[in-house]
Amino acid sequence: MNTIPTPTAVEKMDHLNLRPALEFVARYGDIYERFVRYLIHKPSAPVGAIVSLTTLEEDLIADSVHITGIETLEILSRLPPAFQELSMLDNINYHFAGIVYVPIFEESGEWKGAVDMVDEAKFPRLCSGDHPHRILIGRSDGVVIFPSALPVSIHESIRTRWLYQLHVMLHEFFHTIEFMRRDHVVAEKVILCDQKDNTYTFRDWWKKWEDLFTSTTRPLCPTRYAQTYADFLTLEVCTKDPGAFVVALAEQVAESFVGYIIGIVPNDQGYSSFKNHSPEAWALIHELATSRVLKIS
Repeated sequence: MNTIPTPTAVEKMDHLNLRPALEFVARYGDIYERFVRYLIHKPSAPVGAIVSLTTLEEDLIADSVHITGIETLEILSRLPPAFQELSMLDNINYHFAGIVYVPIFEESGEWKGAVDMVDEAKFPRLCSGDHPHRILIGRSDGVVIFPSALPVSIHESIRTRWLYQLHVMLHEFFHTIEFMRRDHVVAEKVILCDQKDNTYTFRDWWKKWEDLFTSTTRPLCPTRYAQTYADFLTLEVCTKDPGAFVVALAEQVAESFVGYIIGIVPNDQGYSSFKNHSPEAWALIHELATSRVLKIS
């Protein structure tokens, strides 16, 4: 951006300001640590894709901020079986472990997906006017998770950054569940059974999210990051630009997944319980978590 941004533009850009999220994690660190301790004591039961999970280029990890391959396996193998079975995760690729994804904003402050890829040692670049707190982190193509850097400029605590990387890893893991099933035909072939022995398809479940976030009583976006996509969560966008709508919705669901698993996600309202912050979203994730997978094709 070459001009001085308006207050509205700054507000939009700050949806990708990670500093408040890390401060939130530090403030409620005891809740995050409780979850980690819970995982350690829970029996490991890898199923589905997790059984054969591999890592690539793990030697590129240069600090203890990243979730290692072993840690990833330990975490994912303790998730509810339905999530593991539905995942299409093949590997964790650390090729971008030392890279910071710097968002490129429009003059309006909107972010439409463009990024600069900057070596962590060079971030923030004074010559480019990088904001030291506005970055993106991690990505997945539905089969591979690509961790990326979380630089010290975001937060000085290594442990706080590790805990946020845990959030990111779980977020990207959920994309390995939903990404390849954004096609309705594919989603309808996945059949599940809930606790009351009612069968439903992944498409049925996803439709509930569509209805939730296009309703007149649309809930709060689960996190500040998820709020980046709020303007695309309308029936009009769903009709005119379904691709943009499904991306926006997927980010709400992925952040909700993290909230359900850990019990908390950074939010501007100060809730220390995701269930209290987003009860409808919590209930939908719980439905999938407690279901049995009958068929995947």
